[in-house]
Amino acid sequence: MGYGIILVENDQKNNENLTKMLERRGHYVFSYESAETLISDLHDMDLRYDVVVVDRELGKRYSGDVLVHELKMKYPTKPIISMSCYNQKAEQADYFLGKPFGIDELVRKINQAVNGSY
Repeated sequence: MGYGIILVENDQKNNENLTKMLERRGHYVFSYESAETLISDLHDMDLRYDVVVVDRELGKRYSGDVLVHELKMKYPTKPIISMSCYNQKAEQADYFLGKPFGIDELVRKINQAVNGSY
């Protein structure tokens, strides 16, 4: 049984590829290209998810750091994985994944996050 994953990646091609690869491995992916859309959905409905994977470099209004902060305020126990090519995780994120990475590495990090291991 797969996990419910919120994926926030502003690069459309990367977003589509990650979503497809995770879905092929049995996960259900709520895919977003902007933090604004995710924040709107979180306010409008009850998304059921196990982990958030967020790109730290999302944009000027909602950076990955701002999004992670808002998610932690609303859902403090949900694990968050930040990903970045700058080798620095978003503040308050629980886990970090440096870009570029392979799908196996992402799946291992998701399993760690959901199971609470480091």
